Amino acid sequence: MALMTPAAFEDSLKKLNPRVFMNGKRVESVLDNPNTRTVVESNKASYEWALEPEFRHVMTCHSPLIDEVVNRYTHVSTSVDDLVAKAQAGTFTAERLGTCIYRCVGYDAFHSLAATTWEMDRDLGTEYHPRFLDYLKKVQAQDLSVAGALTEPRGSRQNRALDWPDPDLSLRIVERKSDGIVVRGAKINISGAFASHEIVVLPQSGHPEDEGDYAVAFATPTDAEGITYVCQYSPYSAERDQVDDIDELGNPRFGQRENLHGRIRQCICSLGTGVSLRRVQVLAKIRDALCQDSQNDLRRYVQSGLHESDHRRLQTHSGVQGPGQCSSYQ
Repeated sequence: MALMTPAAFEDSLKKLNPRVFMNGKRVESVLDNPNTRTVVESNKASYEWALEPEFRHVMTCHSPLIDEVVNRYTHVSTSVDDLVAKAQAGTFTAERLGTCIYRCVGYDAFHSLAATTWEMDRDLGTEYHPRFLDYLKKVQAQDLSVAGALTEPRGSRQNRALDWPDPDLSLRIVERKSDGIVVRGAKINISGAFASHEIVVLPQSGHPEDEGDYAVAFATPTDAEGITYVCQYSPYSAERDQVDDIDELGNPRFGQRENLHGRIRQCICSLGTGVSLRRVQVLAKIRDALCQDSQNDLRRYVQSGLHESDHRRLQTHSGVQGPGQCSSYQ
């Protein structure tokens, strides 16, 4: 199963039990809460489009890693054409959603880890890259939705991590075990994590050798014991909670962009390694620019009162021709 159906995606979320809070209350089900449901729908749409013949060339490509067609949001670009197709997929999803495609940060994290683990193995004699490829094979074969956690609530960026009054303002290793690592700390602005299968965590900044416990990257299930999510609650969130008819809201299915903050107390994880922050920052800047421009274009089209045929043209435009083809992995 390299491509999951939308129904299977929703069923897979029912098997998870992330610890989520919004407006001071526990969210018992991210599928039933009207605000968290919008994130589920946004991720679910990426599974829908991957199976629709009209959009398959945008949202899928062939992976030589598992020799199957995979969702593009599980692929690592290895050519200029791949990167162009990546950008076009981002534009396509932003125009159709009118909000965030919550798989994008995890998508960028794959790219950063693929290159950095290979370089570490080459220069340091480690064995991180094969482990990363094994993880990526799992993500592709199971068509997992993977969020990315990067930003931290730490204090002044001019101070060293070891000088912060609260060491948990960033995320660090607190114990090493034979089957993984134990980490503790916090991340903020983790878009869509509670409606994903896994999170790939990266350090927000570079660290000197004596701060090595903070220079860690790993993957973990979203409902791993010890992880707590605290969601934003804005006037738009309150409006969605109170409205009688959800179709009265703008963008009723996909809603606004939902951010959350994660507090990790004791979480045993795997795939620990250092990572090059610069790579993921470059990809994030490109992705954010495309996303914001596409959403602004969509707002202008809607506000100008175009006919339905014009909206359809906007939603289906991508610029990618023919079936996507992924290049070989190193």
